[in-house]
Amino acid sequence: MIRVRLAFGLGAALAAAPGAARADTVTWAQRAPAVSPSARSGGAMAYDASRGKIVLHGGTTKAGVSRETWEWDGVTWTNVTPASAADQGPPRAFAAMAYVPGRGIVLVGEDDAAISGGTTSWVWDGVAWKGESLPGPTGRIAPSLAYLASKKALTMFGGSSVPMSDDQTWSLPDGADVWMSAPVTVRPKARYGASFAYDSKRGVVVLFGGKLPTADPKDFSDTWEWSGAAWKAFTGAAPEGRAFAATAFDQARGVVVVFGGLGASGTAPIDLGDTQEYDGQKWTSRATSVAPSPRVQAVAAYDVARSELVMFGGLSIASAGALFGETWVSRGAGTTCTSDAACVGASCVDGVCCGQKSCGVCEACDVAGSIGLCAPVKGRDDADTCQGERTCDAGGSCRRRDGVACGADADCASGHCADGVCCDTSCAERCDVCSKPAGATADGVCSPLPKGSSGTPPCAPYLCGGAAVCAVTCAIDDDCAIGSRCAEGACVPGGGAKCSGPVTIVGADGQAGTCAPYRCAAGACTMTCQTADDCAAGNTCTSAGKCVPASAPVAPPAESSCACGMVGVGGARWSGALGLAALLGLVRLASGRERDPYRRRDQRPRP
Repeated sequence: MIRVRLAFGLGAALAAAPGAARADTVTWAQRAPAVSPSARSGGAMAYDASRGKIVLHGGTTKAGVSRETWEWDGVTWTNVTPASAADQGPPRAFAAMAYVPGRGIVLVGEDDAAISGGTTSWVWDGVAWKGESLPGPTGRIAPSLAYLASKKALTMFGGSSVPMSDDQTWSLPDGADVWMSAPVTVRPKARYGASFAYDSKRGVVVLFGGKLPTADPKDFSDTWEWSGAAWKAFTGAAPEGRAFAATAFDQARGVVVVFGGLGASGTAPIDLGDTQEYDGQKWTSRATSVAPSPRVQAVAAYDVARSELVMFGGLSIASAGALFGETWVSRGAGTTCTSDAACVGASCVDGVCCGQKSCGVCEACDVAGSIGLCAPVKGRDDADTCQGERTCDAGGSCRRRDGVACGADADCASGHCADGVCCDTSCAERCDVCSKPAGATADGVCSPLPKGSSGTPPCAPYLCGGAAVCAVTCAIDDDCAIGSRCAEGACVPGGGAKCSGPVTIVGADGQAGTCAPYRCAAGACTMTCQTADDCAAGNTCTSAGKCVPASAPVAPPAESSCACGMVGVGGARWSGALGLAALLGLVRLASGRERDPYRRRDQRPRP
């Protein structure tokens, strides 16, 4: 029997899988419906998008090759085999099925007991099967079939016409009644029983594995992609070669899923039981805590309505060809959910079906690249465990966010504690600050201090140059720190009072005072005004050249003595040693023995 050769014609040992398995990222669970098809292998399965059901046809049972048709609605199986033999479709094993929009489920493939001279297609409309003979490729067993939606064409590759096998690519565009052979020179080698699935995310058909009667699966570990116009070989690491694996494209996660298949150990055929995924960039081995037993010739389809992959049947070489009648489903990692009930054998965590019941601090199950597996949350909040004044740092640890009080760099997600707050940078220059009270634009944002600031720590004998660094030259005394003066472009010890802002004056001894209601300029308090701009904020200039509160009535000019002429100084509030020095200066000035050191040099005492 050809069927025996298809199932057991194998060769030597298998190659290693492409990488270490990642546990619990796919969750398999066995369903136990009240009604189910009998155990079988080599059936054909596809999802009918127009009716939201998975269709299973044929396969080899204990009674022989079946012509039954069953449908899965996510809960149970229903035998929908038509009563009339004319509508039942053909008995088939190793056929292939695909859904064609507007047409229905299309089945292609011959029975291994009798190969016809042409390809007969059968179409299921939900009620009956209808056969149609279309010119094109010869009849074949175990071809690869998929609907290439991006090109609106049913695509077929390979298959066995016994004793020959095909390496041609055939296309049946929507509305056509003739199969067309694609004229390509670069293509996969001939094979049958290969994995074949349409990747709707990237618009290509993916082919993997297969075998020939005279070659082992180990010779077919290659991966190819068909765009509708050309074949492209995948050159990265791939799983061990295999044939007759259960294969479907998981639309929720954007990966082709391959389970089990026919492998070899030395010269002996073996059942494989691993789950492999291909995303167009790499193959990944997915280990799960619960999984179907190893098997060959199981079939699979992706249930779009319920976002789960469904697998049925198969046989065990290790158990002398025992048949399986199990229904397995996999809600793969990353399937969206709102409750645990939506995740078969998994938990709903962070809005996706997750392999763990919960994730730790700065961990989530929806992290890109690790969806479905608890993985570190880096550089953003974790809504469950780390938010508010804290956020997850670049290493996945929960620390204080920028602007929050800190005592050390280790407290902060940024790794920088400056001026008592977590800062976006180290902010380590003398003339930059990260705290708003210290002069930053906002807490946690490192900002340069204005030109002329003292610096932290002080830039003495210089001042800040306006670009987060201390100045290194000077032009006037005001370019130097308190207690220094400018001499030939350099700040040297010495110098008198200096202005610190519009109204504050700082003496050589470091004591500060205010010039209000006047302003400070050139290291002295102004004593007269011409406009309100010459006065401190909130004051106005009178016609007599005096600064007074803007809300106070302006009195007419009055005769005044020399002593009264210094009201601007006498009305200022001084503190510490500077206040005492100013008072003594006024006394001396009034007596004509000493000039006021805080008055501009171009102002003279009145007679």
